[in-house]
Amino acid sequence: MTDAIQRKAAEAIATQAERTAARGKADLPLPQGEGWVMSSSMMPRPIHTGRLREAEQLYAQALAVYPQGFWMYQRALLLMELGDFDAAIGSFEACAAQGDYLSLAELQPVLWQCRLLQQGQGPKSEDDTLDWLKQQMMQRMAQFNPGLSSEMEQAFAMAARLGAADGDGTCCDEQDNAARRAPLSEAQSRRICECAEDFAWALVDGDYARAYAMLMPELQDETTVNDLQKDYEAMVSYTETPINRVHALPPHNDLPDMPATMLAWVMVSIDSDDIAEAITLDICQLDADTLRIGALEWGRP
Repeated sequence: MTDAIQRKAAEAIATQAERTAARGKADLPLPQGEGWVMSSSMMPRPIHTGRLREAEQLYAQALAVYPQGFWMYQRALLLMELGDFDAAIGSFEACAAQGDYLSLAELQPVLWQCRLLQQGQGPKSEDDTLDWLKQQMMQRMAQFNPGLSSEMEQAFAMAARLGAADGDGTCCDEQDNAARRAPLSEAQSRRICECAEDFAWALVDGDYARAYAMLMPELQDETTVNDLQKDYEAMVSYTETPINRVHALPPHNDLPDMPATMLAWVMVSIDSDDIAEAITLDICQLDADTLRIGALEWGRP
């Protein structure tokens, strides 16, 4: 496998890691449901431990294929939120050693925070997080510039007085508390993946009319059979061997503002022995028994 192909394959895995991590983070209040807890980071927030662990493992897989400092850094942040501080420190240090993203000097602030948390010196509750961060920052600043530390203390005090005068500014965003879609069942996921793979195989087999018939009516109005053929052939034009593998990754149904008819989005890898490509599909419910493609993106993200 050439360097370019390795990188492209790793990028696809890292993209999946990024999307999985996004599904594993939420705003307060803590969502109901199994797996949601407050993170172990300096600024605790709701996380889904299973999803973040899955994302961290996906980053590890991407790094095994093609090491990149940015992915090491992202993996370290996830490990830090999961409370796996030893592994997080190791990943931050590996990022610095990789030499293509952040240096060890640039990583010192986050390493310092991680080591404090590792020693159990983090904030004890959500309410005292900002006060704790301020205290730690002031202590560290005092080591290097006592005069500036004093000025910052005065600035913090002034900000606190202004904040008290303005009131607490409490508001409620109804959209933040909107009901979340129920997770896909195993049967639903399998059906969605089968639909996505059937569409991909129709493209691979050159049966563009069948692929076109699998589109939602609205998408059929925007494209043609010839468009499908042209776009697919352009995507795989650089392969030197026949396409021989199609595989749908796990579908996701928790994107914001999903149309009522949309069930999930799913990425489908389309590979040969020398290239690794993909399409991303929105899977929609046409009627009670029929799934169709509502949107289509060509190529690896």
